[in-house]
Amino acid sequence: MSFFFHHFFLYRHGMKSIADEIYEALLEANREFDAREILKRFFKIETDKRDVAEKIVGNVLSSDPRFRRTGSGTWAAVKVRTIEELSLGEAPFVLFQIENIEELVRELSAERPLSGAAYSFVLYRGGMTSENVPPGDLLKRAESYIFVPYDSRSLTGLRRAYRIKSPLPLELKTLSVRTLCGALFPGLSLRTWDDIVREFSIVNLEGCGPYVKVQNLKGVFEHVLAAAQKRGLKQARELLSLGVLSRKDVDFSRYGFDRERLSGLVQCPGVYTFSNREGEVIYVGKTNNLKTRINSYFWNTGESPEKIEGILKDLYMIDCTELGSDLEAMIEEFRLIEKHAPRYNTRMSIPEKKVTVPRRILVPRSFSKGMLKLYLLADGLPLLEHEYWCGITDRRLMALLEEMRAEEGYLFDPMKIIAISYMNRYEDRLIVVDVDRYRAAEDIERVLLLHCEDIKKGEREKSVYV
Repeated sequence: MSFFFHHFFLYRHGMKSIADEIYEALLEANREFDAREILKRFFKIETDKRDVAEKIVGNVLSSDPRFRRTGSGTWAAVKVRTIEELSLGEAPFVLFQIENIEELVRELSAERPLSGAAYSFVLYRGGMTSENVPPGDLLKRAESYIFVPYDSRSLTGLRRAYRIKSPLPLELKTLSVRTLCGALFPGLSLRTWDDIVREFSIVNLEGCGPYVKVQNLKGVFEHVLAAAQKRGLKQARELLSLGVLSRKDVDFSRYGFDRERLSGLVQCPGVYTFSNREGEVIYVGKTNNLKTRINSYFWNTGESPEKIEGILKDLYMIDCTELGSDLEAMIEEFRLIEKHAPRYNTRMSIPEKKVTVPRRILVPRSFSKGMLKLYLLADGLPLLEHEYWCGITDRRLMALLEEMRAEEGYLFDPMKIIAISYMNRYEDRLIVVDVDRYRAAEDIERVLLLHCEDIKKGEREKSVYV
């Protein structure tokens, strides 16, 4: 089995990847590892050729912000909790330009390798720049990077491309070079790209390809980072705050909540509802980060200004529900839209056609207070949901499993179609239990208990690096 297939196999089955193992070993050893040591210990490959080892290891670790290549050519673990806490010299910025979003979307959907002809993504960290890196790899861990677009069209394309890799996108961390220049150099007239290039005496490389544009962007961005550090900015958090689009003066007297309510929202998956003064639900949304998403409606960071303007005109009250996973949020959003038919939502149309599925239990990757949220799929039943509390004898689960085995025929259920589509597209985000592989319900419960053992460990890992 090749390394890359082995790595993929582990990832798809919810097990540790090679990168995870290397990261844990670096933290435990509290020292740096040479590329040849990493290759021998984790890849089971021995070589005296340093360049060969560095190439193989670099392909795996260079785009992962948990790792840092030192000046001596060794690798070290970056001990941080969030990307905002990184210093400006350590923060992983991705400079990018998208010329042809349709080609990028096709390649992401087909999982084809990077062509670089229609777009360019370059990782810039700690004064070091990597050559073009595959966008698919970056978008799978998009919350671990700060994206710096060449222009606004590229940013729109990035958001569209991200939806291919994530069913429920986070609010991407992005920086506008033009906005940063306006904040750092308020006395200068930097209205166009040419103004910026001329002011900083950047060598504007000839050519109009995406990679050339990103190299020009790199020259400007280096000036921006230098100016930010002279101003005393040290962390990525400070640069992100500086780069926020100008916030309009929100009049909270018209709403049934205040600024403190927005700042106190939790940063976790969930659904939210916007209601008018009469209590009518006018909009329902889902997100991976309730605080960031809801705040985006007020601070000019939304994707559809016209739609947001209409919502805010009618808005009076916000309610939100914390959930454990994006799948749970998708299903709950569908329920709420069906229940309230909000004026600013488009109702999801799911055609009633026969979609068969083997008996499965879906366990989204959600570590929540010793509980697994289960979704049970069977042809003859609607989508069954169950909260399985680890370590507690669960007679209700036993009954549901027997019901799954007994039912025959086919029953249409829109929420079941949503779950099946999610399973087919995002299986690598889920633990999927094949019910028919086990003789008895007790055997299935033992499998679930094995996953329960990883809950506390998962919570620890989330607190170490997000």
